[in-house]
Amino acid sequence: MKIQYYFLVIAAVALTQNTLAQNKKLIRPVFTPEKQFELSTTLEKEYYAGKESMTNQLYRHNYQLTVLSKDTNQTTTIRATYKGIYFILGDKKKGTITGFDSQRPDSMVGAARDEDSRYTNDLYMQYNLALIDQSFTIYINQKGTIEKVTGVDSTSDYALTKIKGRDPEYIRGFRASIKASDENEDLKATLQRAFDYTTSRPVGIGDSWIRSCPTDLDPINVNYTLKAAGGDSLQVALAASTLNQKYKMTIKKTGTYTIDTQSGLLRNGSMREDIVTTAANPQQTRMTTREKYTLLVK
Repeated sequence: MKIQYYFLVIAAVALTQNTLAQNKKLIRPVFTPEKQFELSTTLEKEYYAGKESMTNQLYRHNYQLTVLSKDTNQTTTIRATYKGIYFILGDKKKGTITGFDSQRPDSMVGAARDEDSRYTNDLYMQYNLALIDQSFTIYINQKGTIEKVTGVDSTSDYALTKIKGRDPEYIRGFRASIKASDENEDLKATLQRAFDYTTSRPVGIGDSWIRSCPTDLDPINVNYTLKAAGGDSLQVALAASTLNQKYKMTIKKTGTYTIDTQSGLLRNGSMREDIVTTAANPQQTRMTTREKYTLLVK
């Protein structure tokens, strides 16, 4: 009798382990050629000195993504087309607001509080209107890592040829500010965060994995955990906390992703990042970043 019981226990344990193994899933995006998606990204940054908010930046972009091909190395080529652009830059100390809204192109020009802001917003309007329906290319591997982004710089160059104004020197400065950073790399870092949830091994509920993710300082290791799996979606939570010794600042990051079970593609995600100086004084500086991503199948 004891022998029978022993074998029943062993069989039950083996069955449980097998069931758990079957429930584990490799979370990676699957792209089908010619498939189209709409990717919406929102990025908000707020800078504080002490308790006072000094500046606020809000960016929203809508892209149409078209899957073009997949090569023998399983790298997927995607065409991304600008469909909607909105941003607002507020300097609370100066009391100025600049920005652009592709749904109401001249609204920011009319809302400007001074002549300089009005002129800047007019240049933003010309530049960003020229970006609408322009495209660049994303190359993403089977692990969900964006290998490179190309064409953002040339698209920007094209849009800059479309701006006109009364002050050539001001326009030269405007163009220089647009081209001040590596546009391909900047957008690559932003888009990568829409795919940072992927895993290198099958995972089940409660399992965690680590990925290196970019921040406004240096990359940090972020811990991801599969919190729930039900119906046609997965719930993934992320968290990180570290001290950057070089800049003497702490970095904290939290967020959630909802992933489509079948395709491994993002449905929506939201993240918050706080970077704070370690010195405890009234002038302590802090930067808070909030991000949201939504991917819809067309």
